[in-house]
Amino acid sequence: MLKTIFNITFCTTGLVLLLPVFIIIAIAIKLGSHGPIFFRQERIGCGGKIFRIFKFRTMIHNAEKNGSRITVENDNRITNVGCFLRKYKLDELPQLLNVIFGQMNLVGPRPELPCYREYYSGVFEKVLSVKPGITDPASLKFRNEAALIKDISDAERYYLQQILPEKLKLNLAYVSNSTIWKDIHIILLTVFVSIFPDSSSRITILHGGNSVMAIHNWIIEKFFKYLKGRRRLFFKVIIDACCILGAYYLSFWIRFEGIIPDSELTLYFQSLPLLLVMTLGCFYIFKLYKGLYEYSSIKDLLMLTVAHSTGWVLFITVKYFLLLFKTPRSVLIIYLLLGFVLLGGVRFSFRVLKEIIGIPTGTLVNLVILVPPFLVLFHMLFRNPLTLPQLCKGVIKGS
Repeated sequence: MLKTIFNITFCTTGLVLLLPVFIIIAIAIKLGSHGPIFFRQERIGCGGKIFRIFKFRTMIHNAEKNGSRITVENDNRITNVGCFLRKYKLDELPQLLNVIFGQMNLVGPRPELPCYREYYSGVFEKVLSVKPGITDPASLKFRNEAALIKDISDAERYYLQQILPEKLKLNLAYVSNSTIWKDIHIILLTVFVSIFPDSSSRITILHGGNSVMAIHNWIIEKFFKYLKGRRRLFFKVIIDACCILGAYYLSFWIRFEGIIPDSELTLYFQSLPLLLVMTLGCFYIFKLYKGLYEYSSIKDLLMLTVAHSTGWVLFITVKYFLLLFKTPRSVLIIYLLLGFVLLGGVRFSFRVLKEIIGIPTGTLVNLVILVPPFLVLFHMLFRNPLTLPQLCKGVIKGS
């Protein structure tokens, strides 16, 4: 009874909080490839009952008819959006609906295909005495299952003979010794390895279902290692954020003919974080940060147009769906055009100035990062020196 209350409360709260994420993922899936948003497949549940599981679609439409039932790493059926969703296990989020429908628990043995039941019928009967779950100790141990079997010629046979028996042992151990506190522990571990996929190698799952994590100072080390290895990515994100900041402010400035009312200026700062998250998230999903600005091409410009437009649509959708704030339509249209011009102009400016004039890249980065915020701040103070403290006070009150 306590577990049921925990499952329903957690899933209901999670669905409400994750609704914007669901909308973003759904739009990205539809824009990324042809087919439905959700992938539905029959799985075997408690007592041998068959139910249909919910997942975000990560592969091409009707992929199960064009290949193996087992998905390996770098499977050509996986879409670009699907690759991102699988890495962070976001494709599993819709299974919160299965929990609310009473078909699954948050923690429990992962549901298998009905056809696999006959291979280990005796063991399966014990495992199927409880509801299946979204995560379990076996899921943590075999989180990188697709990479493990990518070089196996007969992946399904290897899964049935080597991986599935090990999963069933872990499932049996969980079924015989499960508590609400162990479930919470497994949920926290699942969230951790989803945010930090490389950390799954630090987790050892014993047959008893306990989790031993050798973290020490791993989180801090991981953070600094991440920044060190992705300095170019970090600077690109900062540059794009500054361009978005400048283009959005300039849109308000043009709309109100150079005199932005204090109420609209407050609206600018309140809506800016959502715009940054939506736009930069689309840039990352569409892989705009893979190449170098110095070598931007027409193809990169076209991809920028798609990503920028997608971020713009998501911003408007979430904004109006959640009734967060009412940005003037003219500002949104002006920003769509100015944002594209500024973001595209910066990329090609890097190439022109680097190849023709020979200005060092570091100097260009400093200019792009410093100029837009400085101009916004300068304009605010120039029009009224008291604007900044009043604005800060208004934003604090509004939030």
